[in-house]
Amino acid sequence: MTAQFKYCEACRKAPVAIVNGCDSVEYPYKLCQACNNRLESESLRPIEWYNLACIHGPWGDNLGPYLEDGSPDNPESGLTRAEIVANSAPTLANVKLHAEALLEFTISRFSISQDLRQAWCALSPEEVLRTVTDHFAINRQPTPRECCLKVIAATQGARGAAFVRYCWGEFPALSALALAEASAACLPEQEAFDRCIATIHASKGAEKRESIRVLEYLRSPLVLDWIEREIFEPITEIWGEIAAPNSFDWTRAEAWLRSGRPLSLVAIDALGRMAANESSLTNSPRLAARPGRRRLVDVLSAYAKADPVPRVQHRVALLITMAEPYLFDPDRTD
Repeated sequence: MTAQFKYCEACRKAPVAIVNGCDSVEYPYKLCQACNNRLESESLRPIEWYNLACIHGPWGDNLGPYLEDGSPDNPESGLTRAEIVANSAPTLANVKLHAEALLEFTISRFSISQDLRQAWCALSPEEVLRTVTDHFAINRQPTPRECCLKVIAATQGARGAAFVRYCWGEFPALSALALAEASAACLPEQEAFDRCIATIHASKGAEKRESIRVLEYLRSPLVLDWIEREIFEPITEIWGEIAAPNSFDWTRAEAWLRSGRPLSLVAIDALGRMAANESSLTNSPRLAARPGRRRLVDVLSAYAKADPVPRVQHRVALLITMAEPYLFDPDRTD
């Protein structure tokens, strides 16, 4: 990365002529005059966009109006098709065998696809850890560093524990969500849980409501026990979204429904998340120890009768409609 301080970060050929802070004084773009002009007019060539995104991430200032292949998502860019093809950015096939090139490619992505995860897992874990650790030490920007954490989470397991613990020292410059994902993959269950809970306790006001999302990555019943002890207002759908992937089963769901508010509201939201079969995580949550359909309907109906408000009535009706095949076991007769 040394050359990037001497030569234009976009074309990597011409000397740096302009330090363009855009909206970031701390991490400015270092560009030649021609690339700076193209940045400002949203007409970077694919390889120029890619080179900047490799350093600053795809969400960097003025890097948004581009497709993931680096071509401008702007009909007025002035770039011809021939110019785009002649200045194309690398593809996954071009970089997947080399850890350093693959890491740059990964940093430039808007999200990490399954194909990209598989490419990382095909490399030597030792080489991956070494490459990510070296890059993390050089690039101080939060977006690339959080991408490094995602790679560690996808590839290292317990081997990445020391790196993840080191990264916690960079909180809150590094997001709690990125740290939580890596902690869930690399740290012992209790340690990952304790570190995530500490970030929630450190949050205040409206920020605290969103802070509980760190628990979604843990996939641990410790989270459900904590919800029972510590749940706080407001009781929004977030609580159900957090409960669903953390070993939420029918036994727990039935107990929460019978206990009444606030846990009953969390239970119907968690069941709704499972019935919809949707999740921001790689694997959608599944309800364990599913009851028979009759049991499910009886328990939900009893709860709706005990708490006859529109929110509950609507969600219970929806759950009964959406239940198959995610919420009950068709082979059970109870």
